[in-house]
Amino acid sequence: MADRSITISIRNSTSSALTLVSYNPPQGDWDIIPRDKIPPGETDTFKLGSSDSGVSEGDVTYGTTSGTQFKVSFKCAVGGNTLTATPGAMASVTYNAAGSPLNATVIVLEA
Repeated sequence: MADRSITISIRNSTSSALTLVSYNPPQGDWDIIPRDKIPPGETDTFKLGSSDSGVSEGDVTYGTTSGTQFKVSFKCAVGGNTLTATPGAMASVTYNAAGSPLNATVIVLEA
């Protein structure tokens, strides 16, 4: 079975820390879990391995100092990869959409 793991880097480009609210892998197991906080200017990298079905899927939610919650949702599967950031205006997302495993970078633009 092909590797369907996901490696995501979150870079905090704001002047405030991002605090982890939750992380949830509906399909797959965490190889590297997200850190509790991402200080300003720092990057956290986490990895989700594939499930027995060959799918990796999950989401990570951060809280900002203004009370806004910022969620990154991701899925790596045979049919294609998806990664979204909500609210989208808060982040820039780049990833290898056709590749597997999925490697992505999310840059948080505002907190």
